[in-house]
Amino acid sequence: MGRAMAQSHNFVIADPARSLAELLDEAATAFRNRGHTREHAVTQAALALGVKPNRAKGVLYGRIFSIAADEYRAARARFVEHLDDETAHLAERLAATQARRRQMELDLE
Repeated sequence: MGRAMAQSHNFVIADPARSLAELLDEAATAFRNRGHTREHAVTQAALALGVKPNRAKGVLYGRIFSIAADEYRAARARFVEHLDDETAHLAERLAATQARRRQMELDLE
């Protein structure tokens, strides 16, 4: 019974592969927005989420249809760290943009 409970506990997420694909896609989009090519962005997203790049590509491009829920949970935890990194990156961009705007206003005076 313990083994059956452990197995059912590992697969409580309806579709971990699809959920992981969504996280990878969102992370890859963030890297694309930073100027990376699509292929490099997928690799960076995989590394950020702790997934091997080839496995990530398989999940994203529909070649891998099932993953363990624990793998998804680990990637989700790493995704939170990615969001923290993305927040810091965007804050830096915002500060640079605001400084540029202030400089432009001074130049117009």
